[in-house]
Amino acid sequence: MAARRLLFVVCALQLWCGSDQPAAPTPSAPAPPARIIVTGRVLESRAGNPVAEVFATLRRPGESLQPRSTTDDRGIFQFTDVAPGEMTVSVGKSGYEGQERTLVLTADTSLVFSLVPRLYLLSGRVTEVSTGTPLTGATLTVLDGPNATRAAVTDNDGVYRFVDLAYSGFPIRVRMAGYDPVFAGIGLSGDMVRNFELRRAEQSLAGTWTGAADFTTGQRFTFPEVTLLHTGTTLTNFTGEFAHSLFAFTGTITGDIGTTTAITGSLRWSTTKGNPRMPTHCTGTGGFTGTVSWTALRITAPRVVYDCADEPAVGITLALARQQ
Repeated sequence: MAARRLLFVVCALQLWCGSDQPAAPTPSAPAPPARIIVTGRVLESRAGNPVAEVFATLRRPGESLQPRSTTDDRGIFQFTDVAPGEMTVSVGKSGYEGQERTLVLTADTSLVFSLVPRLYLLSGRVTEVSTGTPLTGATLTVLDGPNATRAAVTDNDGVYRFVDLAYSGFPIRVRMAGYDPVFAGIGLSGDMVRNFELRRAEQSLAGTWTGAADFTTGQRFTFPEVTLLHTGTTLTNFTGEFAHSLFAFTGTITGDIGTTTAITGSLRWSTTKGNPRMPTHCTGTGGFTGTVSWTALRITAPRVVYDCADEPAVGITLALARQQ
């Protein structure tokens, strides 16, 4: 009986003492992980210039989704709202060796990549068109693009070599004293062999010319490039297109080409006028006379008559110079 009374007193004391104790704290939810910004800049390894349109990729171990970004004109890319942890950043662009970097992200991070361009070999032979004889001392020059001004000279076997050319497309010119120059377009995406044939000068007017057309109305149209074809005594041009006009001519050379010789023929000139959505096309035709030499052409069509009744006749003078 005494034991029961003692047990009752102990339990009562425990309840009374515990009534004034503070309640245990409720566990709070863990704070969400901080989000990170990853910024990168891509430079070209040789000159240190920014490289635009480089693809950048984030790759996290075990994840198939790979966020992508592209560099702007400053060579900068950025990823926002990136979770902390291990991450691999990869960058790449056609014509460059790709790069990647693995790091553990704990805070906003800035990276710099230096891309190494892939370099290629362009080689070949330069020969005389009719005999196949190798031409020694011909000069080949890159005219535009990242390889602009690079030049090579053929050896005793007519062989030339350009080493360490960057991936690109570019025009190239082949020249040698006593021969007509040759122009060609090169698309370089790997080592390439390209041969060229040169024709002795003053044998053909075929090639690339440049110049302008002047109208009796005061208008002038310039042509950065006109391609002429020469067969026997006939001289023609590929149709040249510029703005809203189109021209073509066919002429007959009436003598041997010396300092100058006469040429006669027909000139066609087309024009578009009116509402651009519903344009009116007019074609004018007129006979011309003029002179031509190995380096210059000048022809005048005093009256070009259009097939549109409301388009007045006009005189046109076309002057072209051969590109060297």
